[in-house]
Amino acid sequence: MTKLFKIRKDECWLAVGALLVFVLLNALLIYRYYDRFTLGGNLGFWTIFYKSFHVSGFDAYSYITMSNLRVHFTTARHPLYLSLLLPFYWINHWQMQYTHYNMAVYFEAFIIVFSSVYAFLFLYRTLHELISLKRQDAVMLTVYFFSFGHVLLSTMVPDHFAISMFLLMATVYVAGRKMKDGTLLRPLQVAVLLFFTAGITVTNGVKTLLAVLFTNGRRTLRWSMLLAVVVPVALLWGIWQWQYNAYEVQQAEAVKRQEAIQKRKDPHFDERHKEHNDFVRRQNGAPVTKDVPVLRWSDVTTDRTQSVVDNLFGETFILHRNHLLEDVQQERPVFVDYDSPVHYVAEVLIVLMFVIGLWFGCRGASRRLMWMLFSWFAFDMLMHIGFGFGINEVYIMAAHWAFIVPIATGCLLHRLTGRLAEGLRWCIAILTVWLLFYNGSLIASYLLKG
Repeated sequence: MTKLFKIRKDECWLAVGALLVFVLLNALLIYRYYDRFTLGGNLGFWTIFYKSFHVSGFDAYSYITMSNLRVHFTTARHPLYLSLLLPFYWINHWQMQYTHYNMAVYFEAFIIVFSSVYAFLFLYRTLHELISLKRQDAVMLTVYFFSFGHVLLSTMVPDHFAISMFLLMATVYVAGRKMKDGTLLRPLQVAVLLFFTAGITVTNGVKTLLAVLFTNGRRTLRWSMLLAVVVPVALLWGIWQWQYNAYEVQQAEAVKRQEAIQKRKDPHFDERHKEHNDFVRRQNGAPVTKDVPVLRWSDVTTDRTQSVVDNLFGETFILHRNHLLEDVQQERPVFVDYDSPVHYVAEVLIVLMFVIGLWFGCRGASRRLMWMLFSWFAFDMLMHIGFGFGINEVYIMAAHWAFIVPIATGCLLHRLTGRLAEGLRWCIAILTVWLLFYNGSLIASYLLKG
């Protein structure tokens, strides 16, 4: 596992380049909110962060947690995320007493930049070592991935998505390496991968289990492997229970008391929030039922076809100029049209290369790896497009699955020869440059506006 994080000599320039870009992106975001987000002391951090930060549907909850230990994300879905943020809160809380300066933005940027750099390297290694692409092709496709609109945003916003992306890419590389070498994932490796992937986002644990199944086959059912699954799941459940009782129960009671005080002071408190709450309910669509906790997160009314065209394969890759980076829970419509047919042509090209590459990949030398990735993609589509979880802002989940797109496209590039391969290279290169300029300029203009 230590070798996994060692940066090789031939990767140094890639790591430095990626580091500089991701630091610049995070610096840009910090610059946008610097005056308010670095205020320290006994302040209303909910108002400072939540009401000020608006970048697509991403949340600034980690900033709040590292500032005053208030938990506003669902720890049942992210059982290890609070534990990751706790040490940074302790340091920040200690130094804030003396400096009255909030360093949460810097701590979060450190986490995001670290995760993004290693996600970059793991994707490059997967393309070069496992798909057997030339170095320059592997680099091009890696940059291609990070040119996608909501992947680029994931490398700078204070949310868990960059961490998930890094852990999932590590899982892809480790499992793919085992497949190529004809070896098996060991129980300790499985336990570590499952603990961290599921710990940051529970559903990512399903992908780790699929990776184990595709790598180890029938040997997955050995007692040692079953133990490697049960132990991390039990640990995560214990951590979540401790966090819930130590922090969330008390916080929920404090929130109820505060709301009661606000309602006594302001008789129109509920009335003032009714309009926004009604808007959010319309945006979220209707669930299967509200009586079962899990089914409350479903959505059976939002149009699937338009979601796939405008959001899943649209906003994920190519940002919309209209309603740029607005939050669907605040003011953005669920569906936004592009203002030029060029964007739809680019979307079709990206999807065509992905689908054809997936077809060839599932029949090529890396077919076990590609079938594993296809199962991951199918799981995400079942969850978001089928079940409807987060379908109204499905693009913010890009970091959980969009890396499959350049890997599949890499399989297509590896399969082609001669002029066809050269033509595909030019197509990918032009798309990459255009996406970087287009998405990058829109993000920069949004963050640099007054």
